[in-house]
Amino acid sequence: MKTSLWLIMALLVSCLPLCAQQLVYEPHKNVVVDVTFEGKDASRVTDASYVFTLDGQPIPSQPSFLSSINCGGSSKLLSTPNTFEISCPVAINQAAGDYRLTNISAGFRELNMGLSYNEGEFPARKITIKNTGELSKPKIKDVQVH
Repeated sequence: MKTSLWLIMALLVSCLPLCAQQLVYEPHKNVVVDVTFEGKDASRVTDASYVFTLDGQPIPSQPSFLSSINCGGSSKLLSTPNTFEISCPVAINQAAGDYRLTNISAGFRELNMGLSYNEGEFPARKITIKNTGELSKPKIKDVQVH
């Protein structure tokens, strides 16, 4: 009986890294985020957007690649009350690495305004971008002025 219990515990502990894995995206795949608002004016939200930000700097072989994913203007209201699906494809020049959700915005069309939510105002979420694209900055051989 003790052996069975230890075996079950070992299996559960070994599952933890797999169960906690981040979602991995590649260029052209959509990063889809569902956001549910609550409170007195939650039903007045007409659209939503998100920003994921790269932890650290892009790798050296990806100079000037994008270090954030700004997704707005493509949200749709789902059948779940006050829930928006926000979806954008990963750009071909998106830097590889781990990203964290740093901003969510809510738009109020009738008021012609929006509200911004920063980290700490919503549950923390992370994703990983896998991008093998590279760019080697060409050297300038010569410049002629005429």
